[in-house]
Amino acid sequence: MVRKKDAQTEVANGLEALFPRLWRYCLAITGNRDRADDLAQNACIRAIEKADLFEPGSRLDLWMFRLTNRVWLNEVRADAVRHYQTMMLIDDIEIPDSKPDPEQYLLTRD
Repeated sequence: MVRKKDAQTEVANGLEALFPRLWRYCLAITGNRDRADDLAQNACIRAIEKADLFEPGSRLDLWMFRLTNRVWLNEVRADAVRHYQTMMLIDDIEIPDSKPDPEQYLLTRD
């Protein structure tokens, strides 16, 4: 229990000092200030939620950058699913008929 509490305390105390570097990393991978803000915020929230998984005494910056990268990949995947239809209506699909046209069949037969 003490280790879990230490991890939570170390993450909470370390986020403020790490945030400027984390935000620059977010800007580098998103290429957009607004998305960088959102990503940095989501990564910090995730870090606080998962703080008990952090190993006290290890490098918080590496752990946060890895966590941020995972959050970003999840967001990119979610955007891909939201913006692209994965299923099409059967009425919208044209299925070519490989058989010759009936008139062509009669002409060929004659």
